[in-house]
Amino acid sequence: MFESDYKWSSESDVSPPIRGEDLPDFEGWVNFNGFSSRHPAYDYAAYLTDGGKCCVLGLPEGTPVRAVADGTVYQVILDAPPYMRIINIEHGEVGTGVISSYGHVVPSVSYRQKVTRGDVIGTLYKDPGNKRGRLVHLHFRMYHAWGSVRCGVNRPADPALVFSRLDSFNAEPQSEPSFRITELGDDVSIRIANFEELELFK
Repeated sequence: MFESDYKWSSESDVSPPIRGEDLPDFEGWVNFNGFSSRHPAYDYAAYLTDGGKCCVLGLPEGTPVRAVADGTVYQVILDAPPYMRIINIEHGEVGTGVISSYGHVVPSVSYRQKVTRGDVIGTLYKDPGNKRGRLVHLHFRMYHAWGSVRCGVNRPADPALVFSRLDSFNAEPQSEPSFRITELGDDVSIRIANFEELELFK
């Protein structure tokens, strides 16, 4: 699937790293911290519930994280501040650097393990307790040519161009605990999950 052009695209044979059906009352993703030059990733961190009247910030502890495409586990990094633990999977021909990367996870796969699209590769990590903690989310990256000399090194891909409906609803400002959803106006309540006090991306 990647041998000819070494790129992710909307035509790639993929499935999402987190399924909506694995979340309670899921109705759609909110782009809370999306792809940019300063943040070449998409954070699966917020979603709509209650007929679009409520936005939940923070996913449940233990939410399954899935391989987006067939591949081989390229790295399992167990100490990677600020992302805690990271799984990197290479897809297609070995050495092309077509990579999907999953941060803030508890891995359930090992180095060089073969995976199939949709396989559970880990679960989301949550800090202990419920008083204060980091936002429970998946920090998800895609690369066209991660570490690939022949294809140009470390070309990040915007997941919203590969998966549909990731940016149908957008938080403004991005990556702040107090925000509005531009497409829905001020009638949406924000509910912070998991903690009384939230730490963002620290």
